[in-house]
Amino acid sequence: MANYNLGKFDVAERDVRAEMKLDRGGNPRAQYLLGLILIARKDMAGGAAALRIFIAAAPNAPDAEMAKKQLSRAEGLLGQ
Repeated sequence: MANYNLGKFDVAERDVRAEMKLDRGGNPRAQYLLGLILIARKDMAGGAAALRIFIAAAPNAPDAEMAKKQLSRAEGLLGQ
């Protein structure tokens, strides 16, 4: 999360993917962070896919509403 907040998106993506590999889906919030990172890197399709996985896995999570907004934004940009 720190690297994402610092704008170090390449490092943040590498780290979150490594975490996801280790925990094998045990932390759905990692998908949320991956989605944000990919959107920040202008990969709207990848970001939207990660956000969809997060929302499906944790629909009642505190970040779910924000994830839905980010997903809507990414899908809107994909449609342009």
